[in-house]
Amino acid sequence: MTDKLKVASFELDDLQVNSNSSRLRWRTLFNLRQLSASINQAPYFALIKGAGDLDVDPKASDLYKLVSQLNKINDTPAMKLSVTRVAINQSAAKVTDSVTRYSRQPGALKLHTDSSYMDNPHAILAFQCIVADPNGGETILMAIDDIIDNISDTNKKLLSAKVFPFAKNKSSILAKDEYGEWNIRFYKTQLEQSLEKPALAQKYLDAIGELEASIADEKHHFRTKMQPGDMILVNNLKALHGRSNIEAESPRVIYRVRSSASLHQLIAKSPWNLMTYWLSQFVKDKAKPPISLASPAHLNTAQLVTAGKLAEALAYFDSLPKKSQQQGEQQFLISAVARYLGDDILADKMLQQAIKQQPIACHDKLADNCPRFIKIRGFNGAQWIINKNEKFRPRLRGGHFSLKFMLNTEKANLYQHNILDAEQAQAQAQTIKTLGINLIINTIACADRMAVDLAVLAEFQQLTPEIPVINPPDKVLLTTREKNYQRLNAIANVVFPKTVKVFLEQQTRAKVVATMKASEIEFPIIMRPCITHTGSGVELIDNSEELQRYLDKHKHRASDFYIIQYYQLANITGVFNKIRTFCIDGKYYPVACIFDRQWNIHSGDRYNYMANSAESQQREQSYFADMNTFLGDKAIKALDRIRQIIELDFFGVDFTLLPDGKILIFECNAAMRHNFDHAQNFPYSYEPLRNVSLAFELMLHQRAR
Repeated sequence: MTDKLKVASFELDDLQVNSNSSRLRWRTLFNLRQLSASINQAPYFALIKGAGDLDVDPKASDLYKLVSQLNKINDTPAMKLSVTRVAINQSAAKVTDSVTRYSRQPGALKLHTDSSYMDNPHAILAFQCIVADPNGGETILMAIDDIIDNISDTNKKLLSAKVFPFAKNKSSILAKDEYGEWNIRFYKTQLEQSLEKPALAQKYLDAIGELEASIADEKHHFRTKMQPGDMILVNNLKALHGRSNIEAESPRVIYRVRSSASLHQLIAKSPWNLMTYWLSQFVKDKAKPPISLASPAHLNTAQLVTAGKLAEALAYFDSLPKKSQQQGEQQFLISAVARYLGDDILADKMLQQAIKQQPIACHDKLADNCPRFIKIRGFNGAQWIINKNEKFRPRLRGGHFSLKFMLNTEKANLYQHNILDAEQAQAQAQTIKTLGINLIINTIACADRMAVDLAVLAEFQQLTPEIPVINPPDKVLLTTREKNYQRLNAIANVVFPKTVKVFLEQQTRAKVVATMKASEIEFPIIMRPCITHTGSGVELIDNSEELQRYLDKHKHRASDFYIIQYYQLANITGVFNKIRTFCIDGKYYPVACIFDRQWNIHSGDRYNYMANSAESQQREQSYFADMNTFLGDKAIKALDRIRQIIELDFFGVDFTLLPDGKILIFECNAAMRHNFDHAQNFPYSYEPLRNVSLAFELMLHQRAR
């Protein structure tokens, strides 16, 4: 069945404007974006609590206001909404010419999608419960992912044929969207009415049969009993919905809103664009009419990229006047596009030009009495890329930590300094002094990957000694895995696995084994590229034969790798544990305590084991509630000594607690991601994560001069 922990849940108060203002709060805008994202990824629906339950005009309802607000910030404000009040109507059962009346009939409704008779079915479907049925009327939902998994490739192809007579038009049941993911259009009752006329070939009927069998698999059904004030937002192209039985006398009243806006534009908005939208609410000039998205022939570079039309974006850029091509934002974007398309030469060229055109930027300035921070980014070890999994949104990859949830930009002016080389960085030192910068925030975090940029920043810092720096670059340079092993392994009650760096290109197995022997490292070992923090290229090697396979796989990769001694750390039930803490301004904060049945644990792995383990969730809550007691005296003293040696204003430690109270360290540096990705599914984690955000922001304001 659909994992309840993966179903996003929101409070309406967090999604609407203040009662005394027509403006959206920044957090509200972010929450609306999160809501939009939740229905565009499995399980493709979200639950919302706290709406009203007065049976008024549906167009005056909280549901209508919410969907209208989503359309507005999705840049589709003119999109027409279909609004319906749904209640049992005995006469509806007598009508046989329209399936739109079936929702008003008593009984159960099989899983289906709405608007199947339309050429382009509505993308969004939303419900608000006004009066609940006292005995039944459960809402049933099912994600397309669970349906597709049980359909053969042959039948997927048959169901993708445009032969199915939905009303007057023939359409496919399955289809790929612009991102290559499956959509579904299916309402068996609608189809049966049309099938009475021309008969389908048996192979198509058989394919429908397999589809229905997959849909009938109740272990993948999500069931919820809506109460007055509850709302559900559904992606009508990727999730089916239905209803359990209700009697003819049922008082149940539901408001339903349908919208054709997919909300992809809202998801694709960068945090900066969201901020720009938010700030636009305060512009006092006469409001201009909303601008609808241009036709495909007139999309600009950014719109083409958002739509996934990357080759077209590159061609469009080439057609621009030279002056337009020299705009920094355009060049950053084209660098990402070229990188995605495999043209690294063009990507590097555009990136260098972009940095020269836009070495320092501050897109929105606040009042003069607000502190002025400048964020440092380096590009010798990092890249500007397109992230297909985030709807082709460009972003910085590698070597930095993000301020996205660390700094409220409504309380400070945030400048951005992109550094490339010493000459360019030093040329900007005087400019930065004239800007009245109060604090430099060095977000360059990975010493293995970003050594060149950190060295450049260290030289730059000597030219601005009067401005305090968060995470001095010379201290960050000391946090490579190899140097951390050398510095931290001798601390009492700390185990730091032996770590040795090797240059792997054309390296023979005998040489690697000799290096292991010289360092007293034995199989099993962990091999990993020096520059990664994501797990890419990380493998557990049990013996010499597996080592050879790893070397063969990476023999043409001209970069350094780490050989790390592996420790068997699973408990007696085969469960591994990784604990994360952030040190901010000299104080440790609990971040995560994740359990899983595989050794290489990442934050998203909490759904594999923890989602169904109340005990592991309780242990994480104990860690959050009292970190010192949970870890014990040995571990706390060890962490305190680590803090004294690392000497960074912000860094994280990934470790596990050994049976004797010692800690075994996996990683210790500032290249740690702070986010709320799982807070809605593990709500007890929100407050500790919020404490991290507040502590970091407080540090910035206290350090600013």
